[in-house]
Amino acid sequence: MIERCAIALTFEREFGAPEIVSYLMGWGDRYESHCYSIIFLDAITNALKKAYPALREQR
Repeated sequence: MIERCAIALTFEREFGAPEIVSYLMGWGDRYESHCYSIIFLDAITNALKKAYPALREQR
């Protein structure tokens, strides 16, 4: 049964050993080596426009 599942999964493409282990262990589809933070572009833009008046749009 396990061999049939393995053959069915690898029929269309090849998997690397780390990808198979990650799948079997339930660790997800990708490895992230960093922690990411959300950056709000609007807040940065407003702060820059306050610091540098020349950046303000002229209407």
